[in-house]
Amino acid sequence: MTFSLRAIKELEYRAKRLHNRFSFKTESTMKKPVNSRNALDFESDVEFMLPAANELNFITIKDNYTYAQNIFNTVQRLLIGGNKIVLSGGTNEEMNELVMKETQKILDLILMIKDNDRQFKNIIFDEKHRFGEQWFIEIAKHIQITNDISVFVNELNGGDIALHIKKALLNPNDKDIKLYGVDRDIDCGADSRKKGIETARNGLAEVSSLWADISFCANHYINFGDERNYYIESEIYNFYRKKLTRQQGIFIFNYPFYRIDDVKNILRNNELIAAINTNDEIGNIVFVLRYGTSKEHSKKEIQKIEYQPHRLPSHMTDAINYYTKHIEEVKTFRGKYTDMHDIRAEFENQEDSAEFLFDYYQPRNKLQQLDNPLIEYKPDHVPAIATSEIINGRYVDEVLQKKTGKEFGFDHLFSTKIVKRETEEKEEKLDKDGNKVVEISEKKSNVIVSIALIAQTGEYVELFSNETEDDDNFN
Repeated sequence: MTFSLRAIKELEYRAKRLHNRFSFKTESTMKKPVNSRNALDFESDVEFMLPAANELNFITIKDNYTYAQNIFNTVQRLLIGGNKIVLSGGTNEEMNELVMKETQKILDLILMIKDNDRQFKNIIFDEKHRFGEQWFIEIAKHIQITNDISVFVNELNGGDIALHIKKALLNPNDKDIKLYGVDRDIDCGADSRKKGIETARNGLAEVSSLWADISFCANHYINFGDERNYYIESEIYNFYRKKLTRQQGIFIFNYPFYRIDDVKNILRNNELIAAINTNDEIGNIVFVLRYGTSKEHSKKEIQKIEYQPHRLPSHMTDAINYYTKHIEEVKTFRGKYTDMHDIRAEFENQEDSAEFLFDYYQPRNKLQQLDNPLIEYKPDHVPAIATSEIINGRYVDEVLQKKTGKEFGFDHLFSTKIVKRETEEKEEKLDKDGNKVVEISEKKSNVIVSIALIAQTGEYVELFSNETEDDDNFN
């Protein structure tokens, strides 16, 4: 495992890259000043080494911890010394001497760490590390609201955490707090719903942007292996891209201090209100941001979080007064899992959609309800599923929308499939002696059947079948 750790792989790669870049073959090249391209590449490589050395320092124990500290100090010396050479107009020979010495020391220390493959914290063997969401409740105790708000929690787990956050918020005027969130587990989603929380079960399928006043996003996944796309795989990045938090809203999340490079774009594009050191086993920092307010954070401020987390406060001290004139309407909030409760909710206080369905399609009969999960399909997909055995698709009925003047997320659920039919055909023929005989032959055919589910009643009706009336009478 230690040979594939991200921190070690990064340090080895950058050290060898620097070593090769400044290995000059001719005396004339050695006497030349360091050119701008080599100077930029040097700075880039060493700046990538610092976070890796910082992470290695955090995940090691005993002798390996001492070696990792030595690596970190060596990388710092390399950066300072190299920059001095570049700024003073120093030569490639000076840079070569520095780089060869310090990179070789780093590679030697890495070999020593690899030899002690048991001197690492146990956290490196896991990808999921449960974040203590009690921290979100503590932050909520310092946020005062003055109007109705919407709160989003990315992991509800049955809804208790959201209810605790709601209770913790400073709400002296007893304003309405609407709760939203995600339940990966469908059964937990049912529990959240019973507690009055709007939940997207099995993940968010479709959601409006810029409406949440306060968002809490817990990151539980830290992969210490050698995969490259750390930022993309993080829960924070996936949530941030959806832009649920409204302008000037409060965005709260956790992330390890040694991985702050992963979230620098988020920090640069929003105002950092507070950074709290949890001192947990993963090294999580709780970040409290004001969304959409771009601020130029000083390099020292980010470096303080990344390299001196012990200087950060371990609890929230100042209160945050959150004010908004009105609550934003949440036009779309839909989970990947859908059931009849979701569908009926959209038809509250509406006329019976079944009447439109019967008038337009004039279905022939009702069919037995199917107990299969529902998959979303768009209107353009209907011709495609009509010739396949894909079943259970949600279809937005344009006829219903036109009649009601309202766009529904659910109206009728279409199921189209091919049913195999075998029929017997009887035909009278004359044999060679002129006698009448009945010849029986089997006929096989595929029948396309399309049915729809009526939202209010939960009944299925047949909309279309290419089966002939003769076939119907025969069956």
